[in-house]
Amino acid sequence: MFSIMHTKATTKSGKLDLVIASSFMPSNITYNFIHEDWDSNMHLLKVKIQAIKGQTYRFGFISSLISTAHH
Repeated sequence: MFSIMHTKATTKSGKLDLVIASSFMPSNITYNFIHEDWDSNMHLLKVKIQAIKGQTYRFGFISSLISTAHH
């Protein structure tokens, strides 16, 4: 199970776009994934789990960014 989020922003001039895509991949974890998107310049990512003392948790996070300036 994994979660994907993405966002797109445009410069104030409107000439360039920027897109970011990210994925969070837990390993055998039950979790609550919350992505808050207040505006194009402010995002918040929360991952909540019920942690058990002495338990080892592993996860992966990958992200990619591209803009129209790259083309």
